[in-house]
Amino acid sequence: MILKNWLRISILLILGILSFKLYSLEYYVQIHKISQKEISSFEAYLRNLRKIGISGAFLRVFQNKGDRFHNILPIKNKIGVYFDNESNFPIVNPIANNLNSPFELYFWMSSRWMDWVKGPKYGKYLILQNKDNRKTIISTFSELSKVNSNGILIQDDLIIKKAEEKASGLKSKELIIEKYISEIKKKIGDKELIVNVYYEVPLSKKIGVSWYGQSIDGLLNAGADYLAIMLYHRQIKRELKFDNKKLTLYIEKIIKKLSPYSDRSFIKLQIMDFKTSKFIPQKEILKIIKLIPKNFKGVILTPITTNKKTFSYLSQLLSKIKSEQN
Repeated sequence: MILKNWLRISILLILGILSFKLYSLEYYVQIHKISQKEISSFEAYLRNLRKIGISGAFLRVFQNKGDRFHNILPIKNKIGVYFDNESNFPIVNPIANNLNSPFELYFWMSSRWMDWVKGPKYGKYLILQNKDNRKTIISTFSELSKVNSNGILIQDDLIIKKAEEKASGLKSKELIIEKYISEIKKKIGDKELIVNVYYEVPLSKKIGVSWYGQSIDGLLNAGADYLAIMLYHRQIKRELKFDNKKLTLYIEKIIKKLSPYSDRSFIKLQIMDFKTSKFIPQKEILKIIKLIPKNFKGVILTPITTNKKTFSYLSQLLSKIKSEQN
């Protein structure tokens, strides 16, 4: 009898764990700035993030003019990348190569905006049709894939907007973007490839292609393993001049359109107001999270600076999320 009860309890516990994993969202952080001066201290911060329920991190590994520097010393160059490479890209500090991550680790890398590259540009963006630029962009991701990680997130600069399209007389810009995705995926092999996607794209293929050269099916069919939908609610509210009710309905529409791709979609949420640089009240974030079905790939919280204040905020937020799930 005791043995049967023990087996019954064990089975229930296992089912409970499996149920939690299947029906609970996973939470990730997108790290814009490392505050620690030593990599060991940064690793300790990541371990603490894991303890409070964070499943992984997306770490910025590029440095353009105006970007805040990661604090880990030494800083060898003012622009460049944070990983060793054989392409003669200037190295700010090879943080990526020296990092031992306690959980899932993705490197977040720019594609067209590379201030250290002198190729032909449209504004600050490398022109995608240029052969030398193509070689540079593809080799960047190939080099980065050699560093130990789960995968790579492409910055939201792998797009072609209308103004550039008209100025250069481009045709089939969607196909140009998708060809880059395909080539990058071939170069990085079994590493996961995640693409940042603008919030309008899931709602309308016509708008997504016309405004950015992005479509959900096009990106996935080209080789993207996952999409990271930039569902920054306060930004959306400001841009579209929505009240709270209209904002909720709009987000629900986006989520519904993504439902066939839920297992391949991250939802990116802002925890800081981009205009005021102040943390958003956690109740406001929780309201958005409640709109996201549990079968989505995960939620990416951004922007993250790895200091005590951010950790305290995340710890409180994750605690509230857990209490809501219970």
